[in-house]
Amino acid sequence: MRKYRQLLTLLFVFTLVTATFVPVSAASSFSSTESLIKKYSKSYPKLSVYYRNLVTGETYTYQPTKVRQAASTIKLPLVLYVYELAAKNKLNLNERLTYKKHHYYGGSGVIQNDRVGTTYTINDLVYKAITYSDNIAFIMLRERVGKASFIKYAKSIGGKVVYPNGRNMTTAADLATYMNAVWNFSKKYPDLGNKLISMLSHTVYKDTVASSLKADQVAHKVGYIPANLVYNDVALVKDTQPYILVVTTEGIPVGKDVKVISAIADAIHKNHTQRIYAKVADSVRTAQLKNASLVKQILIEYNANVQIQPYAAYNEVKKSLQEAKKLVATLPADKQSAYKRSLADIEVWIGRAANFIDAISAGRKLDAGTNELRKYLQAGDIQNSIASYHSLSSLQKRQAVYLYKPYGKATREAILSKYKGVSQVALEQGRLVVLISDLMNSLEEAVASGDKEKVDAYQQEIEEILLKVQEKVMRDHLGEWVQSVVEN
Repeated sequence: MRKYRQLLTLLFVFTLVTATFVPVSAASSFSSTESLIKKYSKSYPKLSVYYRNLVTGETYTYQPTKVRQAASTIKLPLVLYVYELAAKNKLNLNERLTYKKHHYYGGSGVIQNDRVGTTYTINDLVYKAITYSDNIAFIMLRERVGKASFIKYAKSIGGKVVYPNGRNMTTAADLATYMNAVWNFSKKYPDLGNKLISMLSHTVYKDTVASSLKADQVAHKVGYIPANLVYNDVALVKDTQPYILVVTTEGIPVGKDVKVISAIADAIHKNHTQRIYAKVADSVRTAQLKNASLVKQILIEYNANVQIQPYAAYNEVKKSLQEAKKLVATLPADKQSAYKRSLADIEVWIGRAANFIDAISAGRKLDAGTNELRKYLQAGDIQNSIASYHSLSSLQKRQAVYLYKPYGKATREAILSKYKGVSQVALEQGRLVVLISDLMNSLEEAVASGDKEKVDAYQQEIEEILLKVQEKVMRDHLGEWVQSVVEN
């Protein structure tokens, strides 16, 4: 037994050690991003960064609440507000608005090239405000919904710095909040939400996108004021685990600004990917270690107690497995295979643990039936003993399927010995009472017919069985029953 236990231990430890994991190292943190940001911030201190993994909730920030010039990033919450009004049937996207002289504003956009008096649907204006960062489209849309209402809306979804003292200012944290609201909107209203994300993925501004990503993987809105050396980018990156990235800059020379943002985006994406694999590996490892603890509680080789149901450990493993499966599912299909065997093994052990728990439940039912039968046997209650015997006999047949399910011969034998073996002893005693009761019917018939030979034979057979009845009270009651029939 000792050698078998040692061998089993070695095999189990070998399984854990040889399981496929992505190594967790210092590179799994955001240290490389921090180094890069520190390098840039020495020359350009007005730099802010906000990262949030939309699956795990993990964040990385640098000066996220510093107030910066919003530039055209303010267009993001405005178009979201327009779409939300449309989703609630409070605004018709086909409504036409007229470009008037007071709407004119230079800078980015294409409407400035059109004739005053041109009309556009709200849909057209949203498209231009996002795709070309059109300033005039923004002004027309804001006028339509009302600036005060827009400010109220931006604050309602979490904006903290919204036109303070009438100035177009914001923070990286606020911009991340707005993009998170876009993400949530796409889940609640997929038609309009996905349309908005698609527009954000196909703007004419692509220079800030990380070189390691395709342009259409990034749904983003930039804000650019060359004269003030302001360049901001708020992005939703459509990765296996989507994430939000905001980079706001001020004071970086034109041309270099987009390179700085792109470099930071690359560093973030690299760390994001490393963190994904590290978290997946940690999650699978946690599930395996919890499973190892569960295994020790359901195998007799590890001194499992066949009277204790390991519900806590069982539920912990189930929860850990679900969390691990959820994270593994976010990986590319070709990367998931490295974890599938480990997860499948855990699932097998969860099933075995369920069988162990069910077997103890079955055993406890047998114990209850056994105790009831013993009580009647000890009290010498013949009729209730007979009824209890039949009930326990039937129960044992029904519960046997569970008693034989636990994994491992030694564990199975221990459970059978603890529950079925004990009930079997009581059943044997109950069977003797049933047997004597049946013989008593024959004895009564022989007495009634006056067949002395049969009376003697039945009486002798009953007396031989009586010697096997262990409970004295029951034996005496049965003996009295025999005497009363013979004497009559």
